[in-house]
Amino acid sequence: MLKYINLARQFPAYYISLIDKQLATFVNEKEMPICEDVIYETNEGKSVWKETRKYLEKQSTLPPF
Repeated sequence: MLKYINLARQFPAYYISLIDKQLATFVNEKEMPICEDVIYETNEGKSVWKETRKYLEKQSTLPPF
């Protein structure tokens, strides 16, 4: 987990691109496919992805832990 936290700290723009790809796959406000026959139903919905994206846009590059 720390590896991914450090990646987000060092390369926030990379995670923005991942979030954008996931946002494009939502089939409605709460569901998105995670593979061919599986739909992931979120509790929070797209709004959390959008909120996270906005946060990362403001985030400056940080050193790893």
